[in-house]
Amino acid sequence: MLTHIDRVQIVTPDRAAVARQWYALLGAAHLRDDRVGVLGATRTVIRIGMAEVEFLQPDGAGIVADFMQESGRGGLFAAGFASDDFAATGAHLRSRGVALAEEGGQLFIPNSAVSGGGFRAVVSAQNDGPRAGVMTRLHEVTFLTPDPQQSAASLVETFQLSKENFGTAESEVFGFAGIHVNLTTAHRDDIETVKPTDPGKAMGRFFARRGSSLYMCFGESDDLERVRALAMEHAPDDWTGPREGPLKKGSIFLHPKPLGGVMLGVRAAT
Repeated sequence: MLTHIDRVQIVTPDRAAVARQWYALLGAAHLRDDRVGVLGATRTVIRIGMAEVEFLQPDGAGIVADFMQESGRGGLFAAGFASDDFAATGAHLRSRGVALAEEGGQLFIPNSAVSGGGFRAVVSAQNDGPRAGVMTRLHEVTFLTPDPQQSAASLVETFQLSKENFGTAESEVFGFAGIHVNLTTAHRDDIETVKPTDPGKAMGRFFARRGSSLYMCFGESDDLERVRALAMEHAPDDWTGPREGPLKKGSIFLHPKPLGGVMLGVRAAT
């Protein structure tokens, strides 16, 4: 049903300004500007690698305005997935009683669809386009939850995934433990479903403020040194990673400030 992560949605008070930062940092390409009535938002859509990023700006009352008020500054609003059978995906979700909305060839899934709340999603029909910028694709979103086992099981039921594709997700460095809910047997795209284990680390502090929620997203690049060079040029104080030497592995983390309130990790492409 779901084939891969094809986008993320970010809420921001100034979509044009945030989009310009993404262009500068990642060489992204502008696709379109429009409005999403069911969200109560105007939208700018860009392409990074083979994926898209949607910047949503509140346009009166609605769920995006509510998210902006609750979060205080906006940030990562929804994870986006491509479906190889859009009609069947919608039918399955409706059969489960999910109060989804449909507009413009997309299904907008509320955070009540997954047990524990905090996981909002958008599903689009699979539509591969040309690559843009220094990234190749998005491949992971991080979902913070107090009960990774329960949330992972709910993701499986909601999106017709398989527990056989689960993997262990844990890190003492970043302070979390849980499950990689992989979308397919290829284990290329996943929902990192985790509970923070250290309240003093960034993830733990975020979880204390926001509770169950989307935290960050990850992508890949076949030119990490170019990603680093752009970060050094356009956001010298707002990224983390090796400052010198070759980058054949590891990750660069672009901080929320220049990206509209979302952390983006970039790994070497595999």
